[in-house]
Amino acid sequence: MLVRQLPRAARTRLALGDTDGLWGLTEHLLALNYDAAQVANWQRANEGRKLYEQTKPPEPFERPGVKRRRRRQITTAELLAHRERTQAHAPRAVTAA
Repeated sequence: MLVRQLPRAARTRLALGDTDGLWGLTEHLLALNYDAAQVANWQRANEGRKLYEQTKPPEPFERPGVKRRRRRQITTAELLAHRERTQAHAPRAVTAA
């Protein structure tokens, strides 16, 4: 509890791994402004292009204390299991005899 009372840039807080309070409101607002400018530039660069020709959207600016979400890789076994489940419920094709 005492560590939380220290200033946000105190060496003790940083040494204990507490990076949540490292940025203040100003830094977060600047990062949001940067992200908005990056997205606006990306939109202008891709204007009029087909979806498959567009570049990937920009990544947000990294902020201390905020973990990036990473997409989980799907294994082959999970993909095959999903295929079996969905094919079991799929309607059968009607053939004329």
